[in-house]
Amino acid sequence: MISLALPPVIDVACRVAGLQPALAGPRTELTLACSSILSLLMALRLLQEERSSAARAASALSERRAAGEPSGFLQFAAGVAHELNNPLMAVAGWAELAQRRDGPEPTLERVLEATAAAAAAVARLQQLVDSGREPEARR
Repeated sequence: MISLALPPVIDVACRVAGLQPALAGPRTELTLACSSILSLLMALRLLQEERSSAARAASALSERRAAGEPSGFLQFAAGVAHELNNPLMAVAGWAELAQRRDGPEPTLERVLEATAAAAAAVARLQQLVDSGREPEARR
């Protein structure tokens, strides 16, 4: 990045110092040409690094799939399902125990209905994760 700024800095410094004012125009043209070439070279290098980085990422992904590892999305979805299921089952369990001890109560019924609906959503998420793993396991 510093090499990209060097030609204009030299041109400005020469102008400020008053060095060879007759060459100011050609020096500016040379500065613009050098800056353009350096910008192009830097863009090509970044493109090459990006391509090699993308190739490495694709290679790592294919290695993980070949090894039967689920994708990042599936791992995330499985983690979400797990993290939701644990406290959900705890709430449902405590609500059921309280209902058994104290008898039917409308508030506890609503809690149990809500936990059942949430458990169904978590089950659907887990089914999605399982269905995403099946094609990879067949390979």
